Amino acid sequence: MEKTGFIITYYNNSPQAESYLEELLDSISVAGYYVVLASHSPIPKDLQEMCDFFIYQDKDVVDNRRWSHGVAENNSIQSGLKHLKDVGIRWTYKMCYDVKINDLARINDWRYNNQYGFVTCRWGEVSLSTHSFYGNVDWLLSNIDFYSSIEEMFEVSNVLEYCWFKSLIKKCVSKQMFVFPDAQEMFGPENKIDLVSNDYKIEFIYDENDNKFHIRNYGSSIKGSLAIYDYYTDLHVVLNNEYNQPELSDFWTAQNNEMVGKSINGFYCEITFDDGFSIRRNFGIKDFDQKHHKSKWFRKRRKEYNFMDFLTGKI
Repeated sequence: MEKTGFIITYYNNSPQAESYLEELLDSISVAGYYVVLASHSPIPKDLQEMCDFFIYQDKDVVDNRRWSHGVAENNSIQSGLKHLKDVGIRWTYKMCYDVKINDLARINDWRYNNQYGFVTCRWGEVSLSTHSFYGNVDWLLSNIDFYSSIEEMFEVSNVLEYCWFKSLIKKCVSKQMFVFPDAQEMFGPENKIDLVSNDYKIEFIYDENDNKFHIRNYGSSIKGSLAIYDYYTDLHVVLNNEYNQPELSDFWTAQNNEMVGKSINGFYCEITFDDGFSIRRNFGIKDFDQKHHKSKWFRKRRKEYNFMDFLTGKI
């Protein structure tokens, strides 16, 4: 019997994320799908073992522009589809991790006897969803435009669904699609979608005028640790193990002008909560592939060295 693929995309952006992923993997494990998990966050070994193939990409192409995370999601989907093609699987489901499947029979209804190259649903105002769909692997790879950079995608739209829709209209393949009117009808009453409720709304910027990093918190209060890293080296510029920020507030930290000025490829901020959950925000990264050739070595030695040690030639 021919196997059907099941691509799950994952990024740990909520304290509940890992448990939602585990529940989804468990609920589909009875169906015999060939499961591909494509993640931008590390995954525990026991969850990896619930998959047939695991893709981990440390490079997370996203910045402080709204909806820029679409490029990272786009890359994960493309990687999953390419792997399925390599192993000879022709048809696949795709879902983000934040769904709850109680009724697999409803999910099987998406196939429509494989009459359509792409089965999806309206997502807001757009006539397709990148969150969840079913389709033919070759059809998807041939008809969807995939993007490797934020600038490339934003030339079309800052919303990934609009980008995909425009590429499919351009290729005149809309008659080969089936589109449910909304996600609720597509999933049915027993299944749940878009479970993540993230109360942490963080903006990370660097203000050149006052030489300060700002963490603007538009959501719930935060307690944990804060680290700001130079992207090129993965060494810290700021380290605060007693970080405490109230809701709806602006936290700032002044920096050495020379040190910040010598960062050649931007920064990223990591906030780690007391329970281990973390949030990451990027700023000013020009090229997500531009890393120092020893950045992995530096990362392993973060407790010993910082970015100033790199600038002064200590390492």
